[in-house]
Amino acid sequence: MKNEFGLVLLRTRISMAWWLSVLFLLATPLAVIAGQYGDFTYSINADNTITITDYTGGDEAVIPSTIEGKTVTIIGDSAFGGCNSLTSVTIPDSVTSIGWGGFNCCFRLKSLTIPDGVTNIGAYAFLLCTSLTNILIPDGVTIIGDDTFSYCFNLTNVTVPDSITSLGHNAFSYCYNLASVTIGNSVA
Repeated sequence: MKNEFGLVLLRTRISMAWWLSVLFLLATPLAVIAGQYGDFTYSINADNTITITDYTGGDEAVIPSTIEGKTVTIIGDSAFGGCNSLTSVTIPDSVTSIGWGGFNCCFRLKSLTIPDGVTNIGAYAFLLCTSLTNILIPDGVTIIGDDTFSYCFNLTNVTVPDSITSLGHNAFSYCYNLASVTIGNSVA
């Protein structure tokens, strides 16, 4: 009987310690610092660069190259996703990565230039950007994720450079008006 009581007491203490640890972790602020800059919400990365995490502006977005002296390097996952009024985006040369679903469901997006510094275009990045007509992928891009340009119904021209080493599944599926596709030699 005494051993059972001791075992129950030990389990209770372990359980309490576990729950206190969980509560402590929940109460501790996250390492990611978020801020607001005009129509952009951002976070500061571990390397002291900026990720754009959200956009609340109008039809023309000009992404800044720096915020508070820190370089903007990443367009985060779904940062512009569902921005229905967005028609054009200017991405600075400092950006190196476009995250998962970065511009998905931007139905009116017509004009976009991906800068030369971008090396990674995440999965679903331009999914359902039904108004895009052509896209030039710069030579530095090495990865295009799954379904990146799927359902871009009005896309007519695409150039995939030699630098691409990974072209995701269905990257251009359901692009019914695609008339010209140029794919570099390095794509297997």
